[in-house]
Amino acid sequence: WWSRSSTMHEVVRKKAVMALHRLHIVQPGSLAALTDKLRKVLCDKDPAVMGASLHVLHMLIEEQPAAFKDLVPSFVSILKQITEHRLPSSFDYHRMPAPWIQIKLLKVLASLGAADQSTSNHMYEVLYDVLKRADTGINIGFAIIYECVRTVTAIYPNVQLMESAANHISRFVSSENHNLKYLGIKSLASIVQVNPKYALEHQLVVVECMEDPDETLKRKTLDLLFKMTNANNVMFVVDKLVHHLG
Repeated sequence: WWSRSSTMHEVVRKKAVMALHRLHIVQPGSLAALTDKLRKVLCDKDPAVMGASLHVLHMLIEEQPAAFKDLVPSFVSILKQITEHRLPSSFDYHRMPAPWIQIKLLKVLASLGAADQSTSNHMYEVLYDVLKRADTGINIGFAIIYECVRTVTAIYPNVQLMESAANHISRFVSSENHNLKYLGIKSLASIVQVNPKYALEHQLVVVECMEDPDETLKRKTLDLLFKMTNANNVMFVVDKLVHHLG
């Protein structure tokens, strides 16, 4: 099928990939004979076709991550090209390069790097760059940062990258925007699960969230404080909670 569609218009190729994605959802395992061809779609000359392939590849990767580890350099390379604005500007959203493709690539890398230091080593540099370039102060940038932090906490941990992720996400927590605060607390909670020390320096801004009128945010904050509390900061946290109760 792909040998024929490769000579057709990019819209046809994209629709073909989307149809295969739907087929896999309806009938899992039906694409086993087409895996090699789907891999080749990553190299399609049209970014829209490549982007469409990420959805079906992500599903296959979640089912058998070991079978796709060799594609990590390709995924990293594509993500690097996107962050460097090497895709057509028509894929930009509020000047952010291909954000939806970035987010899907981050999900893919999270699935491939879990508990695998060797594979994760190939990702650290580009993830650090994604965090830095997405920090533009606009909503779509916040979405990319959030997804990148999720990836950073899902793969084999790296000290510098984890610290960078915590610093970026701490600005969410101190935001006046309730949605950003909520995402910040959720992200810090995932960082704490890897190692509490990366979030401890942000405990002051976390405690301040207990003053927020949003009850859902308060519950999330209380859960995070419980996970962050240790012998060194227990008195500080308790004092703040008692003050809040008073």
